[in-house]
Amino acid sequence: MFKYDIPYAKPGQLSLLANGIPINVSKNKSYLCKKMKEQIDLVKQNGDCKNSIEYTIIDEEGKTIFSHTEIYS
Repeated sequence: MFKYDIPYAKPGQLSLLANGIPINVSKNKSYLCKKMKEQIDLVKQNGDCKNSIEYTIIDEEGKTIFSHTEIYS
């Protein structure tokens, strides 16, 4: 596995998704919210996106725990 590959969530972990693509896993929801905010700031700084990105935190069964849509312009 490469250094930046995101593994699948293990039992008890949550996954952070960006438009359905896993970008991080953790047992801690607040950690994933912090990572989401960092991702939003990074995209804004780089101007990588002209539309929107839906960020979702899901549990190991796929149930949505938190969802946020960031609109970039």
